[in-house]
Amino acid sequence: MPLPPQGQVEVKFGFIDKSCSISRPPKNKLPLNDFSYRPLFATLSVNNILTVFGYLLGEARIAICSKNYSLLTPVTEAFLSLIFPFVWQGAYIPVMPSSMTDILDAPVPFLVGLHSRYLKMNPQDQRPRGVIFVDLDNDIVHLGFDDDTPHKRVTPRLPEREAGKLKSKLDEYGRLAYLPSDKHVPGTIMTGNGEILPNHMREEYAKGEAEDSTQASNKSSRREHGGRSSGEEGGGRKKRHGSLGTVRRIGDARDATLGKSDLAFPNNEHLLPIDTFATEQGMVLKKGKQREGLSSEGIRSGYGDEGRNGLAEKLNFSILDTANNEQGNMFSAKEIRGAFLRFFVSIFRHYDKHVNGADSGKPFNRDNFMKESSHLNSECHEWMNGCLGTQMFERFIEERITNSMQPEIQFFNESIIQKLNR
Repeated sequence: MPLPPQGQVEVKFGFIDKSCSISRPPKNKLPLNDFSYRPLFATLSVNNILTVFGYLLGEARIAICSKNYSLLTPVTEAFLSLIFPFVWQGAYIPVMPSSMTDILDAPVPFLVGLHSRYLKMNPQDQRPRGVIFVDLDNDIVHLGFDDDTPHKRVTPRLPEREAGKLKSKLDEYGRLAYLPSDKHVPGTIMTGNGEILPNHMREEYAKGEAEDSTQASNKSSRREHGGRSSGEEGGGRKKRHGSLGTVRRIGDARDATLGKSDLAFPNNEHLLPIDTFATEQGMVLKKGKQREGLSSEGIRSGYGDEGRNGLAEKLNFSILDTANNEQGNMFSAKEIRGAFLRFFVSIFRHYDKHVNGADSGKPFNRDNFMKESSHLNSECHEWMNGCLGTQMFERFIEERITNSMQPEIQFFNESIIQKLNR
């Protein structure tokens, strides 16, 4: 079946018991992405998402790790979609077999997905030094070391004003999807030697919940209550156990939700009775009201009409379901993608002035672009120069010169014009 034109035609077709449609977004909208963004925001805190995003734009070597294989592809796809208008040019293996881990030693940019057993089997000092490992199970980013120096990595210096606005939007439309862990502080970042990177050594956008401030608060609380914390006062051991129980329940909820993503029927959908049957002659419907608790085949299902309806309502949510990308102010993939687009529009607003012709030996005048980008704070210039030297930026400029009518390039340029005309 041929693809319909962008934004003009919707192709509809049907089966016996359902109808389907195929459509593509118009040329003046972001490209189609038919996957869920919830796994990314459920597993990683906003500050860790932005940290990985910053290194992705510098074409670092990144390995996404999880014990749930089904989370690897949507998370890696989400990261790649967020770098629009650029297209990843490095190696990309969303689910990499354990037999291919030699790729981690390759001196080229890559984005791969791995089972998290790799992190357990290979201690920090035995992993490739220049690879950034992202632990989805525990919301930890292991930065490793710089490829060219023996120094430990720190969080990338994104443009301060633009990164602040981006983080604010992600907090508004994505943060509520996050599932906290009972094992680590949300947004944990580890250095190359396995130490936690403290907040005072991070960029503003990358600051997470400070573990040291939490501990200081607990100590202060104990001093105020005569050496006991407020949870221990009066209740003694029972309240302390109650607090631990709450923490465990939080961690259990995260593990249970993420664990369901690997199941074919995460919410026991197979228990729903079959009401209709499709045959070559047409649709066979259930005739009359059956005895409660019996399916149309007469096999006891455990659900009557009321039970069936109640269970069906509970099956509406799945972390992998694209239908849950939009939930009003609670979660919105559209707003999230729009926020990343505005980030790029802001920092590259003057790029088109410095694109040279196809015959020029220098397709893009980087020095003049940086001089004109006075709206960017000086601390981020090193990171910006790194982005301008990547393969994906060079490919973007090449496409701009040779195929300027490409819908994605036109849309990005029109977005810049719209911003400048405000």
